[in-house]
Amino acid sequence: MSPRDKSKNDEIRQRSMKMIENAAIKLFAYNGFDGTSIDRISKEAGVSKGLIYNYYDSKEELLKSIIVRGFESYIYLFKEISIIEDPIYALEILLTKSIIIYKENKDMLNIYYSLVLQEKSRIIAGEKISEVMEYSFSLISNIFIKLGAEDVDTEVRIIAALMDGVAIQVMIEGEKVPFEKIFNRYIQNIKTRFGK
Repeated sequence: MSPRDKSKNDEIRQRSMKMIENAAIKLFAYNGFDGTSIDRISKEAGVSKGLIYNYYDSKEELLKSIIVRGFESYIYLFKEISIIEDPIYALEILLTKSIIIYKENKDMLNIYYSLVLQEKSRIIAGEKISEVMEYSFSLISNIFIKLGAEDVDTEVRIIAALMDGVAIQVMIEGEKVPFEKIFNRYIQNIKTRFGK
């Protein structure tokens, strides 16, 4: 039997890390950060505690890795809409693709909102969350500047509150939430207000 090559080792490593992170997401989402131990994560993932510590220095580092992975889809979405010239179309893409992200990442939504509400978790993951929030607020601000909004900050906070509200409803009600109807009404309101 020949030894594994580097690409095979990397594949195994990535698969193991994903199993660990998925188990941690599930447990953090339902038990909170403090209510979840590395021991429980190892049992849920079906791996040894030693393997977890091989990849992550601590539970805090594991959480940071999850946050980075969780925000990847949003970063990609923000980059995608940053090149769209039409501000209404950019808002439509932001809201439409957010629905997909919400549906595909319910546990990640649970973690995000529980992190925001738990002081200790906010301290651990706060830097990454702040970085993504600043980037998204800047991008959405540019959309409202293009629309000619008088109070850009308030417009950004309104859409952020709308998206947070829908995300929380998704966590509670799942598929029953009429995402498209809510976001379409918001877009119609924006078109009317800004004469588009």
